[in-house]
Amino acid sequence: DALGLEHLEVALVIRERGDMSAAPEAGECTYDITSAFRYPVSDWTVVCQLNENTQTNYAPDAVFEVSDHYAKGAAFWLQVTGDAMTAPVGISIAQGMMILVDPNIEPEPGKMVIAQTSDAEEATFRQLIEESGQRYLKPLNPTYPKTLFDERCRVIGVVVQATTKL
Repeated sequence: DALGLEHLEVALVIRERGDMSAAPEAGECTYDITSAFRYPVSDWTVVCQLNENTQTNYAPDAVFEVSDHYAKGAAFWLQVTGDAMTAPVGISIAQGMMILVDPNIEPEPGKMVIAQTSDAEEATFRQLIEESGQRYLKPLNPTYPKTLFDERCRVIGVVVQATTKL
C-alpha cells in the first residue's frame, strides 16, 4: 500500500531440473523465480542399482517431493529407516525423516553419504569420516559400530537435505 501497489502476486513454479519448456518466448524479459525442484522418492533396495547411466524415466505412479536444492545430478529422496543416525546429542536424523541424495557431489569426510559396502545388498546411510588417514562410515548413534570404508565400498550419493513431514 505504501509503495502504491494494489496487490502483489507471488508465483512458485515447480519444474524438472533442466526443463526449459516453461521458458518465455524469445525476446521477452523475464526473471527466474523458480525456487523449488521436484525429485523422485526412491527405495533403499533400488538405490544400489543406480549409476551414472540411469535414465530419469519415472513410472506414472512415481512419488515426488519438492526441495529448493538445485541438484548437480539425478537426485532422489529416501526415507530414513532404523535408528543408526539418531544421535543422543548434536545433529540427529531420525527414522521416518526424508533425505535428499545428490549423486554428483564429491563425498568428503564429514559429509553424510549413502554408501554400499561389499558385504551388503542394501545401501546404508552414514557419515563419512577420516581418522589417521583411513576412512570410515560412522553412524551418529554411538551404539552402532563404524565400518571401514575401503576400495570395495561405493558412495552412491551425498545427503544434501533432511526434512520431516508432520
